[in-house]
This record gives sequence, structure tokens and C-alpha cells, in this order.
Amino acid sequence: MTKTNSTKKGPGSPFTVKGVEGCMTPGRFADGPENRGLYLQISIRKGKAKEDKVGKSAVVKSWIFRYQDRVTGKERLMGLGSFYDLGLKEAREFAAEQRELLRKFKDPLRTRESEMARAKQVTKSMITFEVATNQYWQDHKSGWKNEAYRNNWINQMKTHVFPKLGEKNVTAIEMIDVYDVLKPIWTPMAETASRIRQRIEAVLDWCKGRKYLKGDNVAAWKGNLDTQLPPSPRTKNQEHHPSLPYAELAAFMTSLRTQAGVAALSLEFTILTACRTNEVIGATWKEFDLDRFIWTIPEARMKAGKEHVVVLSPRAVEIVKELEKTKVSDFVFPGEKVGKPQSNAAMAALLKRMKRLDITVHGFRSTFSDWARETTNYPIELIEHALAHRLKDKAEAAYARGSMIEKRYALMADWAKFTTVEWNASANVIPIRAAQ
Repeated sequence: MTKTNSTKKGPGSPFTVKGVEGCMTPGRFADGPENRGLYLQISIRKGKAKEDKVGKSAVVKSWIFRYQDRVTGKERLMGLGSFYDLGLKEAREFAAEQRELLRKFKDPLRTRESEMARAKQVTKSMITFEVATNQYWQDHKSGWKNEAYRNNWINQMKTHVFPKLGEKNVTAIEMIDVYDVLKPIWTPMAETASRIRQRIEAVLDWCKGRKYLKGDNVAAWKGNLDTQLPPSPRTKNQEHHPSLPYAELAAFMTSLRTQAGVAALSLEFTILTACRTNEVIGATWKEFDLDRFIWTIPEARMKAGKEHVVVLSPRAVEIVKELEKTKVSDFVFPGEKVGKPQSNAAMAALLKRMKRLDITVHGFRSTFSDWARETTNYPIELIEHALAHRLKDKAEAAYARGSMIEKRYALMADWAKFTTVEWNASANVIPIRAAQ
């Protein structure tokens, strides 16, 4: 190897692997005419012994590519990397790539700087699914008023999704990856699986909004995962909650009123108010104004996130007053554990004991809706208000801006009366009071 005190001097003989490994002399050495521009630079770490006493650990060897800037004519030195990371063969190939750039009138250093800037931009726009999910959760959790739901949301993602998708960059996730997450739980855990699919879809949509992702959402159901997975059992159940035909309601209520316990009273109250299970079991005493026959459910406990005023029939008020006599907690329908509300499975368990596996608690909302629509003259928007449904038609929504409480007193009184009267279609025993 020929030492050059200045890179302006011409190169010497080509390097050999043995020569490069054995050289301990500080300086810059050229790799001969065949590999013009490639240099090995050797230096001693500061604070180490002089050249004649130095050990291998003190020697720093690195590759340099020297060339002339075609624009300014100035000498340019481009570091290629450490000798310990880049062998002689690789260094020569690297130098050859730089000479090819020069042949195409491209500056090697400027080209590398441009490529590094692009790489940094790509890295900046990259995000793993776990990081994206956590950011999505942080952005949205304040809008989820139920703390248990907030915690359950992220915990289910940690359990079922992160082990397979967590470390993947969102741009690398494909439909088959989402399928692999859902397939094991699709049938045995239908409710959870359906929710997880929706959450994955929501996170990926969030990524698209943040410019981390482009193109179609690989977790979408229609025209995508629906071609790979059967319809969710959860979806079927949600669309068709088994309900009791209203013609059979009075007979059922007669049987229900023979049952003992809080579950029987809560189920009767649920039917009389046409409310959802969670709305009923979470009811507290302060929500009721029994003098006005009104129960106000706060927005935090409503599915639509909007306060709902329920008008009560005399029998519904009677149930609340009956429970008030044995008041044991803040909850109107107390559970077995002190200070806790009734379990959301208690009413379903009661139906099972009554051997009515053909119907569900939620299905009584359909019973009420069918009765009101088919046998009364009450306006549809009034019925929808009683069910706490959002009105889709703008005109109806404007008409119903007040909750039509006065008219609903009549509706719910008729409904309560109907629960006590055997249905006789041939005799036209039909409550037909029209809302005034």
C-alpha cells in the first residue's frame, strides 16, 4: 500500500485484504489506478500511545471516496463507512457506484443527502399498528363516558390484536392479516370479534386521515372481509332479537307477576317503559320525579349519548314506590352485592326460569313498537321518542324538538293497560286513542 500525505497525489498499488488488515500506520492510502477515488484512512484515537506502541483497539480505519465537484471544481471527500463494517470487496463496489454517478453527471454526496432526506420522510410517515391504536384511543377516549368501556376497548386490542398486528407498520397490514386476527374468535366470541373488526377499521381510517396510509381500508367488511368470513352471529342476533307477539303479552304479564324477586319487578318495569336493560338496571333514585310520573335518564347512560325523558304509567310508578320501601342502595334495582346494580343477565335468567327461551328482554321493545304501530293511531315520531330512537327525517326531528311528554303520557298509559288485557282481534279490542 502506498501512503499519500495528500489526496492530490496519485494512487499507489492496489490493496490486498491482508495488507489492509495489518496496516497500523496513520495516514490516507489510495487503492491503486483500478479503483480510483477509493482511500483507506487510518487514525489513532485521541489519548492513545504513539504509533510504535499502539494496539489494534486504538486504531480507527475507514473508507473514503475522493472526487472532484463538477460544478465548483473543489475536492470532495465522501465517507463510505468503517473498515470493520465494510470489507475491501464491498468498499470497491461502493466506490464503483459513486464513479457511475459521476459518469451520469450526478454528485455522489448530493445524491446521498437527497436519498437520506427521502428515507427520513418515509420513516417519519411510518407508524406501527400498536402505536396508531394507542394514539387513536388517546384521541377518542374522552368521548366515551363509560370508564369500563374505555378500558375494555384498549384491553381487548392488547389481547386479540397486538400479538399479531402490533409491531407491523400500518402500510404493511393486508386483509389476510386482519382475517388471521378475526378467524379464531369469529364464531366462539362473535360479539368481541365484530367489535374488534370495527376497531381495526376505525384505527386504519384514522391512519389515513393522518397521512400514514393510503388506499382502501383492509379491515372493511363489505366487499372485503365478507368474502372471507361468514356473517357474524352477533349481527344476526342484533338484527332480530326474538320478541313476544303483542297478542300474547297479557298472558305473559300475568305469569310474570306471579314471579318473586327484584328481577321480576325490573323486567315488568322494562316492558312498561320500553327501555333497554342497561338503562333500567342503572337507574338511581335521584333520576325519578314520581309526582310528575317522569324518569330522566342522563346522557352518560344513553346509547345515543343524549338525555332521555321517560314518562311512566301508574303501574311503573307503583313498582318504583314498592322498591323504595326496601331501599338498600342508590340503585332502584339493586344487585346481590351491596352498592351494586342488578346484573344485566338477571332478567334473561328469569326468562330462562320461566322456560321462555324463545324471547329476549330486548325483544319487548319490538313488541311495544309493533303494538303501537299496528293497533294505535299514535304518530310514528311519538313512538320513536318513546323508544329513544333518533329521528332521521328533518321535518320529524323539528316537529319533535320538544320530547312530546304530554302526548306520551297517553301512549304509555294505553301500553300499560294493554299488558293487562287479553288480545281479542275478532272483537277489535284495540286501543286506538289518537294523539291530540
